[in-house]
Amino acid sequence: MVFIRGTNLEEMGTLTVYFGNKRAQKTGVTRAGEHWAIAPPNATEGLFDVRIVGADGDAYLLPLGFEYVKHADMAECVNISHQINGTMVPKRQEK
Repeated sequence: MVFIRGTNLEEMGTLTVYFGNKRAQKTGVTRAGEHWAIAPPNATEGLFDVRIVGADGDAYLLPLGFEYVKHADMAECVNISHQINGTMVPKRQEK
């Protein structure tokens, strides 16, 4: 399960989340400004883009924002704000 936090997310309506080219199995809302998504299974390890698409078609991209691994002892959650290591995210995609 991946948590997506941000301001004004509720204005986007229902979110569709993609990990690489695969759509999240389920998505939902826990509270204002916090959505969740269940990443789909993937046979390939590595970093993949995360794309968030709102009901209105607005899309945001977090390049290489999710990593698939074969075995993990524990999952680490990262609260992503407007910057990661000094780089602004997410990037708004054109419709």
